[in-house]
Amino acid sequence: MFNFLINCFSKKRIVILHNHLFKNAGSTIDAALKLKFKDNFVDDRNDFEMINNKSYLLKILSDKKIKALSSHHIPIHPILPSNVTIIEIIMFRHPLNRVASVYNFERKHDVSLFSSHPGVQMANKLNIEDYVKWRLKTTSGGTIRNFHMNKIFGNSYKEKGKNEIIKRLESITLLGIVENFNQSMVLFEETLSSFGIKINLKHLPVNMSENNEHSKFFLKKKLSSRTYENLIQKNKEDLLCYKIAEDIFLKRLKTIKNFQKKLQNYAER
Repeated sequence: MFNFLINCFSKKRIVILHNHLFKNAGSTIDAALKLKFKDNFVDDRNDFEMINNKSYLLKILSDKKIKALSSHHIPIHPILPSNVTIIEIIMFRHPLNRVASVYNFERKHDVSLFSSHPGVQMANKLNIEDYVKWRLKTTSGGTIRNFHMNKIFGNSYKEKGKNEIIKRLESITLLGIVENFNQSMVLFEETLSSFGIKINLKHLPVNMSENNEHSKFFLKKKLSSRTYENLIQKNKEDLLCYKIAEDIFLKRLKTIKNFQKKLQNYAER
């Protein structure tokens, strides 16, 4: 079915649409897209328009020069040009692995420059235990509470059953896993080549760091058992979503011929 969809829609004008999820390796992907498409890539930061103006994305994509677009706020049900094939990119990350990464990222910012950003303010004021407690409150946004499900399905995510989640995730042309970043980029390159797009997604990491302080194992040591269990409970739907995403991802990897050789070539670039 996956290959059929590629062959079926590849004759239309193609636009890569990167649904850039916060702290999911999106900046590195954007840098690679910018390198490839140059002025034909749009890193859209007009969040208010993207969120509130239903025709905003349609207007951007109607420009025939645009070949790729990235935004942190792609609409749940976007209005898209009928003559365009959208190649959607979404990277998934284990919900608990995201937590310390979000905390450390917000903590490193200068509070004087982010006076209107509560996450930065609280991360610089609180230790990780108290920060997580604050973030888990319904008044503190959904940054570490079922984040993926909220971004993909919106406020109705709790109504979605497993089959609906599978269907939506299988519709994502380029579905990657942050914990398997190199493998994801090889999969993306191979899939894009099926659309006639030759791209090198090897790029120096941007806003990424690989260390034990960004792992769920580190988190379990730092949080009280009560806070840790509450964190798991508040990410119950997201943990299911991640497991489904991982299963789809691994299944797609198996379709790539000579995958290990291609992965080694990617690593050696």
